[in-house]
Amino acid sequence: MTTATAEQTTVLVKYDVTDAEITKLRVGYKDLQCDGPAGYELVRQAIAHMRKLRGQIEKRRVTLKADALAYGRRVDSEAKRITTHLRDIEDPLKARKQLVDAEKERIKQEALEAQRRELETRLRHEREVEEIRLRREREAEELRLWVARQEEDARLAKERATLAAERVVLEEERQKTTAERVAQEAKLRSEQRVIEAERQVVAEVKAQAERAEFERQAVIRAEQEAKDKAERERREEIEQKARLEAIKIDLEALKIEREARLEAIKPDRQRIASFVASIRALQAPVVDDEALAAILVRARQRLADIAADIEHGMKAQS
Repeated sequence: MTTATAEQTTVLVKYDVTDAEITKLRVGYKDLQCDGPAGYELVRQAIAHMRKLRGQIEKRRVTLKADALAYGRRVDSEAKRITTHLRDIEDPLKARKQLVDAEKERIKQEALEAQRRELETRLRHEREVEEIRLRREREAEELRLWVARQEEDARLAKERATLAAERVVLEEERQKTTAERVAQEAKLRSEQRVIEAERQVVAEVKAQAERAEFERQAVIRAEQEAKDKAERERREEIEQKARLEAIKIDLEALKIEREARLEAIKPDRQRIASFVASIRALQAPVVDDEALAAILVRARQRLADIAADIEHGMKAQS
């Protein structure tokens, strides 16, 4: 378009925004910065003003273009020219505003990310607290089972001690029965001797006429009886010695068995003693809550009772 044509177009096509106003807007808005809330608001208002002016130009262009196509071309050309100038002013302002908007969006996203991290931290903390609670419940259950096992072991130890005492009583009864049997046998032998003496008296009364032969036979019988008696007494003495020796062997075997068993369980006794010491050495944590403190006191008392029962059972095994 020639200079004359441009001048003619300027004369024929009139818009509300003049070149002088564009120059004024360019000078007035070029140094605007989004360096704070006030600056941001000025830039926003300037952009809105530019947008309003462009809307006015567009409306004027549509109105002017309706008269004729040629006139419309001139209208479009002038509108494009003016719009270009306006965009030259508006685009830098929009770019500055977009920088601030982008910074605001970044700050917003950082805040959202901080909230997400805070939420994750809180959830992780709650999960850790729940894990601690579950672990404490599991440890309490394990302690309960352990105490139950210790009580069962103590009960079995008491039963074994009772059985050992019953064996001692049975052994004493066996020895007593043996002594009674020996006394009974001695009584029977005494009665037999009395009966034999009575028989000899009857024989003397009945056989007065045959005294010599009787006396000889009596001497022979007496000698034989003495021999028999001596033999019986010798056998009884041997049997008695054998019985005593068997009892002695049984007692020795029981003693050896007991000593062997004590030696065999010596490591167990040492471990149990160490275990009892570890129970007595347990230190309850210091808590402020009175109810929890009472629970700990009762727990320590139960542990002390358990340790005492274990020691009592060990003494019964000695």
